[in-house]
Amino acid sequence: MTAIPCRLCRGRAQPLFKLTYLCRLDVQIYGCEECESLQTEQPYWLDISYARELMGYGTDTATRCMNLEAWVTYVALVFGKRPSKTRVIDYGSGPGLLVRMLRDVGFEAFAYDPYTPGMLAGGYAGDVTAQHDILVAIETWEHFADPEKELDQMFAPGHDLLVVRTQPYRGEGPSWYYFFPETGQHIFFYSHKAREWIAKKYGYSVRSYGDMSIFSKRPMSRMQQLLLDYHALPLLGMKALLPLAPRDGLRRDMDLDIRHFREFMAKGDWAEKVRELERAHRATAPSE
Repeated sequence: MTAIPCRLCRGRAQPLFKLTYLCRLDVQIYGCEECESLQTEQPYWLDISYARELMGYGTDTATRCMNLEAWVTYVALVFGKRPSKTRVIDYGSGPGLLVRMLRDVGFEAFAYDPYTPGMLAGGYAGDVTAQHDILVAIETWEHFADPEKELDQMFAPGHDLLVVRTQPYRGEGPSWYYFFPETGQHIFFYSHKAREWIAKKYGYSVRSYGDMSIFSKRPMSRMQQLLLDYHALPLLGMKALLPLAPRDGLRRDMDLDIRHFREFMAKGDWAEKVRELERAHRATAPSE
């Protein structure tokens, strides 16, 4: 197996190991020598991964949006932005719950998602080519088949701030939970070095806190950095304590989702679609 160009930085990405995607497909995973990110081979299975019948799994959506509404509000205030005068676009908004919550507290928030209709954000479709005060991208970057192209589009309008959430890759192996190979939707995994590389490419500064990164078009003042560094203090109110609460239900439902997904993919019609996809890929793939 030979190296491939990294789909983010065009560096040299070496084969590391294989995973089983969509419960059947043998997918090669690569690690980039330059930006230290992880990625699948060129994804050829996304039409199945994003089939409407498979898009109903929303575990953690409510808890995540409660946390993020507080996060975005806090970040806006740190950078001197009043909600009533702040335009926000949620890039990859899903059903639109976060957009609805942000609008409820005063933000001019809009939704953008090419795969999921924003049932809770009807009438508030956003223009991704327009400049906004804040762009929010939550659990979105790991879905990018061509991150270089997607990030070019995301950063092009020159938004003041970007609030991005995706689990950072820190050298995990094949058992890392964040692959979620059953769904086939998580296909690119960014290291902290990659986040710094992205910020530099587009002329932004960045502060990262675990799975959360704040990109700022203007250099951050020392006070802004300190306020962000202490984001977990009670400044966020009780919502900041939600991640510390027992999450037995979340863990249970994530396990159930994976089991249901496996059962669904084993059904005759879907199993045959995946087999056909596998045969077509093998017929066109270059021999090693």
